[in-house]
Amino acid sequence: MPAKKETHIAPDVMAELMVDIQMAETYSTMVKDSVHTNGKKNPDSLAAFYKDILAHHNITMEQFSKSLEWYKSHPNEMDTLYNDMIPILTEIQ
Repeated sequence: MPAKKETHIAPDVMAELMVDIQMAETYSTMVKDSVHTNGKKNPDSLAAFYKDILAHHNITMEQFSKSLEWYKSHPNEMDTLYNDMIPILTEIQ
């Protein structure tokens, strides 16, 4: 959880969070039912994934949304964030 003076989630935590969310986004396209066919996101499973991921990282949806907006408005930090995700993804691979 970010310190009170911070306006965004710390880069190391945000990188881990973004990796988890990216994996959930991808996995949700594999969860099929009679409505959600192959290749389409299943919003029901995705909502559950988001809830679990945010709880695991002890972060609220509001904190995540505000932090994501902060990173979007600071392209250099967003680029660094993506670079920080590479070792995490490499380790998972």
